[in-house]
Amino acid sequence: KFKETLHPLKPYSLSYFPELMNTDKDSSILPTKPPNYNFSSFNQAKSFRLRELFDKKFPGFKRIPNELLSTKIKNNFKNNLVPIKKVSSNSENLVSTFSISILRKFLESPFQTSISRIISFNEEEEEDIFTKNEEPYTLERLSEWSLLRQIWNIALQTPINNVRHLGNNPEWNTFYLQFTQRLELEGVLPSSIFKEAMKEKHLKILNHWEKQITGRLNINWSTLQKNLYRYHFGTLKEGFFNSEIPDNRILKPALLINNRKSYSSIYDNFSIKIQGSTEWWYKDKENDWCVIYLNEKESKEKTWLRHFLDVLILQLSGIFPDNAKVSGICIGPGREIKFKEIKIPSKNEIHEYIFNLVEDINGINSTEFLPVESVFELSKENLDEANFNKKYYNWIEDKLNSKKENLEIISNYGPVNFLEDVIFPKNPYQIMNRRFNLFFKTILN
Repeated sequence: KFKETLHPLKPYSLSYFPELMNTDKDSSILPTKPPNYNFSSFNQAKSFRLRELFDKKFPGFKRIPNELLSTKIKNNFKNNLVPIKKVSSNSENLVSTFSISILRKFLESPFQTSISRIISFNEEEEEDIFTKNEEPYTLERLSEWSLLRQIWNIALQTPINNVRHLGNNPEWNTFYLQFTQRLELEGVLPSSIFKEAMKEKHLKILNHWEKQITGRLNINWSTLQKNLYRYHFGTLKEGFFNSEIPDNRILKPALLINNRKSYSSIYDNFSIKIQGSTEWWYKDKENDWCVIYLNEKESKEKTWLRHFLDVLILQLSGIFPDNAKVSGICIGPGREIKFKEIKIPSKNEIHEYIFNLVEDINGINSTEFLPVESVFELSKENLDEANFNKKYYNWIEDKLNSKKENLEIISNYGPVNFLEDVIFPKNPYQIMNRRFNLFFKTILN
């Protein structure tokens, strides 16, 4: 004589809250519902129902018509989307902290990065586990990126005489199984034939990274283990290190850059603190330095921004000796390997560049639309200011008129979906020179 209660899959299911579906009916005649007294679930159900009603009124993924917005809301969008950061002119020393990642992302897509900072949008925290009601067929992009690097790191840190290595090379299959077991239990990793297909792909990438980097540097795996490391500047997050395994890291205090009044900047009493981790660095006995980026996808021109920022930070930190020679390597998942000689800028050039970049990040024009793909593509033509600006607007118009899936610009990803509504820069050529001239001189020549 037991009574069976069937609960829906989601705690915000409308079957828990039929009153949201029958707003015009007397609550006393509502159908029997399973019990759910969670106020948070009710709020989620209400939001879910509002989304259903909105989709009926405006089917598809469309912009909200302007006539539905009040004048107050329109003014807020127009005037307060990008707050102007006022810097005091008194004797107080102001310090602004930036991660290496934020500087790079701003160069790649100033619009999306600035909006993300304003609304505190974090891609890694956006994913809601309750939206996963089906088994994954592929690993999420960020999870895949993290998994491959964790496996690479652990292989570097495991002694060569350990059983996990075969001869003088790492046994990637052992490391892979070690790191994927937990992901599979959490339901993040695909299973069955999808898991085996992904495993085969990942093992090929790891083996390729190993062979390409040792072949290019003309060393064996043991030498690579002893001389490959990353720099980390500033504070450490909890869980940054695995206490059981030594990490190939060189810890440094955050890089503090003080303003010099000889530069024409609005920041008279302003300092910049830079923190975060660099890419992999290798140094041989001849004082030749090499910065290396391992990519699970095809490397693009914007990938070299990683090497560029690393060189600037290590130079300002005084890590490079006077006679240092630097080169950069990009290793992709296939046979491709890209190599470039890198010119080390002077500390004065870097100092001025960093302050100009931070001034742009904090400025009212930080949300202007200037994707890095436009800079790289148009700069190859050596155009003067007038022709560059004209071609830029034509380039943007062609991109935005193309299908969304063919947009192929980094600004397509992030918290803003309707790029046609954004503000274009008045002088793209001037911004391009200010943000990328040193980059071209340092790496792309």
